[in-house]
Amino acid sequence: MSSTAAIGRAGTRGRKELLGTQVENRIRAYIAERGLIEGDDLPSEGRIATDLGVSKSTVRESVRRLEALGHIRVVHGVGLRVGKFSIRPVVRALPYDLLDRTRGLTDILEVRTVIEENFLVRSAAHMTEEHLAALERIVAQMEATSSSGEVDPHLDAAFHRALYEPIDNRLVMDLISTFWELFDSARHAVEFTSNFRAVQEHREIVEALRDGDEQRIRTAMRDHFRQLEDELARFTLEHPRADLLHPAEPRTDPPNQEQP
Repeated sequence: MSSTAAIGRAGTRGRKELLGTQVENRIRAYIAERGLIEGDDLPSEGRIATDLGVSKSTVRESVRRLEALGHIRVVHGVGLRVGKFSIRPVVRALPYDLLDRTRGLTDILEVRTVIEENFLVRSAAHMTEEHLAALERIVAQMEATSSSGEVDPHLDAAFHRALYEPIDNRLVMDLISTFWELFDSARHAVEFTSNFRAVQEHREIVEALRDGDEQRIRTAMRDHFRQLEDELARFTLEHPRADLLHPAEPRTDPPNQEQP
């Protein structure tokens, strides 16, 4: 697709205000209005700067931010192209101190629990025998390679991705994988190890999916995460200094109520 069409010139007042996120919004609008897809050409930074009446440095900074989110891909020697948006950079841009204290681990775990439990029910409605067989193969690998119930983290990540493949929603898959990775990074930062990936818990999730009972599915996933919550609570009590370098701010929000 041609990259010669103008991004769109702003008015006199608009040119003065068209900085930062406004430039990003214009570029995103340009992509959406023209129905551009991944790999399509975009105007050069110089052309965008001219069309919008802003400096090249302003456009360059906006392009960098859009590239970080996957909206744009900079091809050296070629120019700008439409990229493939991903939620991963957004999640990874969360405050750093969320990743290096046990309070952060608890927060990430809470998000994972809500996302995975609720989307698992939706995934179950589209689960085929082929999907179930793939999950059982992963569990069999866990059983063959586990030590004292502990599961290889690569198999654990593969299992959680496979759970949601029936939904066929790239954003959901990105969320599941990214929060798994985020938790794994955070637990290493505070040196928290656990046995929560116990093989039998994964086996129960698969059996619940095969049974098809929604309550059993929710319970199996909730129990999987509750085991981790308990181990994390014990870790916090046994390692009170884990949060000293980055103490959490006092929380004033009411505690979440467990789903019935």
